Amino acid sequence: MSTLKANALLDTSGNVLSRVLQVKYTHTTIAGNLSNGDTISQLTTNITPSATSSSILVFVNFGLVSSDSAADVGFDILRDSTTLQVGSGGSGSPGNVTSGCFTSQGNSTGYSATALIIDDEISTTSQVAYSVVARPNSGRQFTINRRGLDNALHCQSRMILMELPSVN
Repeated sequence: MSTLKANALLDTSGNVLSRVLQVKYTHTTIAGNLSNGDTISQLTTNITPSATSSSILVFVNFGLVSSDSAADVGFDILRDSTTLQVGSGGSGSPGNVTSGCFTSQGNSTGYSATALIIDDEISTTSQVAYSVVARPNSGRQFTINRRGLDNALHCQSRMILMELPSVN
């Protein structure tokens, strides 16, 4: 049997072939209500990039999100304390967020919500933590992994991080 070892694989133009360098995964079945600014600590996921030129593909999926009543609900994705890729021009509460789940929905509704971003500004080989912060509007609550009204339906939420070589 032979063993092939290489630092990088190149295409015929000399470009490094893309591949996933590492994957980190966290999931939770915790069900409950969160207020604006609450971190969903059970989804916090750490990764240590292998190169300063790497990018991190961040995938967040809430199996079910709901609210206490007639809420607008979004969430932020943070790398350590830096909020990533928020909108601009939002005038209300919660205003500018990384991703939105729903608007004007109450406690008898529930949705799956997913955000997918590429963090291409990481520039470190030190461990970083990615987390999710709830952003419901005006004193409302963000319900995770169950319908807001009752316990009729429960599920899981997850965060997946994938280190990629530099993304153009």
